Amino acid sequence: MNLNAQFTTVSIAELFLVAAFIVLCGIQVYYYLKYFYPLSKYNPPITSTFTRGVSVIIAAKNEAATIEACINQLLKQSYNDFEIIVVNDYSEDRTLSILEGLKSSSLVVLNNELLSGKKSALSQGIEVAKHKLLLFTDADCIPNSEKWISNMARHFSVEKDIVLGFGAFQKEGTLLNRLIRFEGFIGALQYFGFANAGKAYMGVGRNLAYRKSIFQSIGGFAEHQTILSGDDDLLVNKAATSVNISIEMEEESHTTTEAEHSWKRFILQKRRQLSAGAHYKKKDKVRLAIFGASSFLFYILFVTLLVISPFKLVIIGIFVMKQFLQYLFFKRIAVRLKADDLLPFVFILEPIYIFSLTVIGVSTWFWKVKQWK
Repeated sequence: MNLNAQFTTVSIAELFLVAAFIVLCGIQVYYYLKYFYPLSKYNPPITSTFTRGVSVIIAAKNEAATIEACINQLLKQSYNDFEIIVVNDYSEDRTLSILEGLKSSSLVVLNNELLSGKKSALSQGIEVAKHKLLLFTDADCIPNSEKWISNMARHFSVEKDIVLGFGAFQKEGTLLNRLIRFEGFIGALQYFGFANAGKAYMGVGRNLAYRKSIFQSIGGFAEHQTILSGDDDLLVNKAATSVNISIEMEEESHTTTEAEHSWKRFILQKRRQLSAGAHYKKKDKVRLAIFGASSFLFYILFVTLLVISPFKLVIIGIFVMKQFLQYLFFKRIAVRLKADDLLPFVFILEPIYIFSLTVIGVSTWFWKVKQWK
């Protein structure tokens, strides 16, 4: 059958679906070119010789298994003016006794004396911090090097008030581990890429820094105190401007934590995180929704058209072209974020990631998470 004959047997609906598939591909490529390609060329600022004090703040709840290793690694930081503030949030295990057994002039241990919750714990830590620059991580995270504080702090300047870092996950060979690390990579790709383009919308509490004055100027967590999550992304979403934010991508500036081993715990964690997205600024929600929906519908239409369309070779060609461009744009960033081992599995991981996050996101409309730990 020649091309003209094919057109005579194709319905208007089928042609519309093919056109929609091409448009969705175009939207994806637009995001790659506008946000991700410039990110692949990003270079960090030259390290400043000017030293400013930094307060590292951690909220810990039932972290007896990880807190000692975390603090011991933090105490090895080469930065010459820092303190570590750990706020115990009503732990029911040995977290507090372990912290009290760690002796260092750089370590401050507090008990949460307000309502239980991560935001309350962090607020107390921020209040007593003696330095103007605040750096956050979690009690189960380990800095990748002794330069973590210095590399994050070097970004602060007259203009820069917020620094976004990368929180990596330990590598394992399971499907769940690869999915979690892929989700972390795609998330970082977006929040780094958008921030680099002057459209910052979030950061991760595993590796985030900002000025104490910024926290105070927006009223801290007061606006979203009743929301379980959002101590990181909602704060950045409210405080970030097109010029006051910087990003730190280098490997020695990553923090690393163990990924969840249970699908149930992973789903609960993502539900908690995704629930904060409903409170983003409208323009950020629209930008993210367009990218997410175009990714989701691209795969739906690809499978649909493979079944019903006579132009299968064209559809496959467009799909392969898009995936190839994606690989090219992602590769350099993946190398910097130490996620390049995931690229051969993108054809499997991406559709699982897209569909699982869609289902989990919809579930947050009906079932609320009530605990941060």
